[in-house]
Amino acid sequence: MERTPAGPRRRVAVVEDGELVEMHFDTTARRALVGNIYKGKVETVLPGMGAAFVNVGEKKALFLSEHEINDPLLTAKRFEPRKGHAPIQEVLRSGDAVVIQVRREGVGKKNPQGTTKISLPGRYWVYLPTEDRVGISRRAGDRDTATRLRQVAYELKGQKEGLIGRTAAFGAPREDLERDFRHLQAMWKEVQKLAENASPPRLLHEPLDLTRTLIRDRFLE
Repeated sequence: MERTPAGPRRRVAVVEDGELVEMHFDTTARRALVGNIYKGKVETVLPGMGAAFVNVGEKKALFLSEHEINDPLLTAKRFEPRKGHAPIQEVLRSGDAVVIQVRREGVGKKNPQGTTKISLPGRYWVYLPTEDRVGISRRAGDRDTATRLRQVAYELKGQKEGLIGRTAAFGAPREDLERDFRHLQAMWKEVQKLAENASPPRLLHEPLDLTRTLIRDRFLE
């Protein structure tokens, strides 16, 4: 840990065979919210802005745009996803409970932004439990690698869930890819279980911090 003008900063070094190969920095001056998943309560719906504010128990409510409403919510309100426009006032009402994730920190007086399109990053995949799609990192080394990874993704995922292949997935054994996927699926099921019994506002999930992410990505088999 070191002191900087911006506040405390954590340094994490990766050493291999006695040599420094990577150095990572993580600012800890304030608690980050991005990636957190909550069961929130809709405070206000603003049709003119096409948005709502959702109380998640933090200092500021999350700003939720109508473009960040997931397909299951739209379907539940009898809207066909990706077919026309769904006014937010017809999808959400003040007092509604909603599972929401922080997608962007608040800056200055602006509220943090939320989304109901949940994403859970793992070592090899980003799991999308509410979106039916597959994506591959743009850093794919070649077309054959990307095609193979895309095929694995379609074989693993169900009809109403999605996967994005991360760079680390290129060349990874099939069993490792499946293990990571099953882990993320189980993580989402735990979030759902907590949400069923929780009264909003309630924190349901926090992502790994820098140190634990590095341990997962580099050292855990």
